[in-house]
Amino acid sequence: MSSHSKSRRGFTLVELLVVIAIIGILVGMLLPAVQSVREAARRAVCLNNLRQVILACHNYQSSNLAFPAGAIDDGGAGFRSFNVALLPFIDQGAAADKFKSGEIGSLTELSNEKISSFLCASATQNDELATIRDTGDNATHYYGSWGARDQNGDAMWANVGPNEIGLDGMFSPASDGSGVTYSRRSAKNFDDCTDGSSNTIAIVEVAQSPFIIGGGTSNETRQASQRAGWAQGGVVADNNIYAGITLDSAPNANAGITSNRVHTQSIGSNHPGGVQIALVGGSASFISERVDRGLIKAAMGISDGENDSLE
Repeated sequence: MSSHSKSRRGFTLVELLVVIAIIGILVGMLLPAVQSVREAARRAVCLNNLRQVILACHNYQSSNLAFPAGAIDDGGAGFRSFNVALLPFIDQGAAADKFKSGEIGSLTELSNEKISSFLCASATQNDELATIRDTGDNATHYYGSWGARDQNGDAMWANVGPNEIGLDGMFSPASDGSGVTYSRRSAKNFDDCTDGSSNTIAIVEVAQSPFIIGGGTSNETRQASQRAGWAQGGVVADNNIYAGITLDSAPNANAGITSNRVHTQSIGSNHPGGVQIALVGGSASFISERVDRGLIKAAMGISDGENDSLE
């Protein structure tokens, strides 16, 4: 009895190429969806971080009857940012104790500590690093509102050395709207926010904010955000201020900057289409970069009497 072998037919080259093409199309369709889901998750983490920061401000207020001051003169060693005061309220009491005892001897050394609550999950590793020398290794992506700068001089802002800073924000280093004091006297409370705590921006995201050196022409050099160490409120010698932001342009805009004016770069993020904000009342949300700059400017001030609704 003879046995007959059955021949097996494999894929032809054309069939193989068709299968590969179909797989490629499916991957091309699925990849954007996967990336979108990942970004949504990262944005949720960032929003949660921002909620932790504004909640820490509220807990600080409960203990001290005022929000932390935006920047405090640290005895000639620089300006201490409000982030330092928040450490015990974001489960970073050990770092706060080391700084208080002198084991961590400077704001620069304190900024070498990486605080995940201060960092946006969508930011790149480069965005997490401080780019201004001698201010520490790690930045923060959540800046206190100092109000807005108005080109017509209508808003409350002032020249301080090489800087132009807002005086009407929740974390502005101004005690009465007319003068600048880098001390605890500049700390604000809820009753200072006469525009309403649910309508006023306390903290904004500055995770990625491209600017143009030299005034904003197309021929100038584009650079990424200028970021200081999170503990640094600034440098006393030349009055460069790092702890807060004075609104000078729309979200995610390329701001024209002629010097190292960290506080007047635009608010911006790595989230497509907008940025995260936290309100004085304690809520945090994502706002579109298409929101009118004038509305954001009004919402950055605590007592300008303007319509602060971002709806």
